Amino acid sequence: DARTHAVDVRPRGQRGAGVGWFRVDASREEMGGEAQPHGPATSEEMAAAKIPIALRDACAHLLIPLNKCRQKTFYMPWECEHERHEYEKCQYIEYKKRSKDAKAAAAAKLEHH
Repeated sequence: DARTHAVDVRPRGQRGAGVGWFRVDASREEMGGEAQPHGPATSEEMAAAKIPIALRDACAHLLIPLNKCRQKTFYMPWECEHERHEYEKCQYIEYKKRSKDAKAAAAAKLEHH
């Protein structure tokens, strides 16, 4: 579901009336909806991509293309921004899920005592 919306490209302190807007096409995920993982990477895919065991989680399927992009662009910090953003967003969503689960478990534990 692609939509067009306006983006203010000026730094926060300089926003307001005037020039600095342009239009972009964006998907629902890019406009603030949560990007759902397309499915976990298999153990074989993660091993082939040489993903460290500590990073083999629900977001590893996004780390594989990010690392390929990083290697292709010699780790230039301004390259692969989209891939890095998607990976970090997935990590954040997973963190929020773990936090919610931990709070629910703590609440359940308090109810039983």
